[in-house]
Amino acid sequence: RFIPVSLAAMVIGFFAVGLVGMLLGLGFGHSVMFVSMPMMAGSIGAGAVPLSHIYAQGLGVSSASMFSQLIPAVTLGNVLAVIGAALIAKVGANTKYDGHGVLLPINEDEKVNQ
Repeated sequence: RFIPVSLAAMVIGFFAVGLVGMLLGLGFGHSVMFVSMPMMAGSIGAGAVPLSHIYAQGLGVSSASMFSQLIPAVTLGNVLAVIGAALIAKVGANTKYDGHGVLLPINEDEKVNQ
């Protein structure tokens, strides 16, 4: 139940960032590779740093110049993710969608089959 929703969110995120990049004149591919990929790849340590080396090797430029292009999007993405998570937690508290700490509730029939 969790994986299809995660994959759908990632695909929609890639296309949304690409379309916004096209509207801003940056291009679909550039926006996806320099904004979506580093944010979804694991932020700074697991996303921007390795991707800067990969992009630098592929494009024949220095990894420092690639890192300087990747880091603003990743930093802004991290800040917005924290703010968004706090807002969702505050707004969603004590609603029918609040799982009270249980991510995927399991009913009694599913417990027996495990």
